[in-house]
Amino acid sequence: MTTGLTDEWIARFMPTFRALTAERLAELRALRATAAATAAGAAGACAARQIGGLAHKIAGTAGTLDLPQLDALAAKTEEICHEIATDPGRAGDKRRALDSLLDALDAELARIVAAGDTQVEDRRPDRRS
Repeated sequence: MTTGLTDEWIARFMPTFRALTAERLAELRALRATAAATAAGAAGACAARQIGGLAHKIAGTAGTLDLPQLDALAAKTEEICHEIATDPGRAGDKRRALDSLLDALDAELARIVAAGDTQVEDRRPDRRS
């Protein structure tokens, strides 16, 4: 599936996307620290909802820009966060899975921010202009 966006439009948007990604990376790291401090009960569920909301935004933008790896990581993070938020009493194993996903998501966001002026090459190979 393609988004219908031209390569020219994507190239023009990438500096803005990188800046937004840097902000979301900082926000993700702050939310992770909060979640670690409030892992149990209602506070943990609230932290999971906040991380899930941020992951939803990241997935949406990644999907629009044909960045499937980032899209998949963010979507899976959102899914696990929803499960934790809706059933915090059974969140133990899911928190370990979430930690692994957040490590991968953090690394992918950092990679995009570090790309600077270079092309972020994670777009689907079947992409059409």
